[in-house]
Amino acid sequence: MCKKLNSASDLALYERHQKAIALVVSDWIMPEMGGRDLVRALRARGLDKPVLILSGHPPDPQAGDLQEAGIVWLQKPLTLERLARGVAEALEKL
Repeated sequence: MCKKLNSASDLALYERHQKAIALVVSDWIMPEMGGRDLVRALRARGLDKPVLILSGHPPDPQAGDLQEAGIVWLQKPLTLERLARGVAEALEKL
């Protein structure tokens, strides 16, 4: 199952399907709810799955607490190889 989570209303999707979700992939800068708020909202709902953040910006210095919580940060543009390594790295955190 693959679905973009980019707004507060999409958090309900996580709540309905959380057992089937193995990895959350999100952009850091999004309309309505950015990556930081999304991750915090998911964690508040019990998310214990790895998170892969994609961003066109270097890692946010204020995201240190999130990165310490097991988030893998990949800077865009990505090669397919780098994306595959990032997914593998994130899944190793299970």
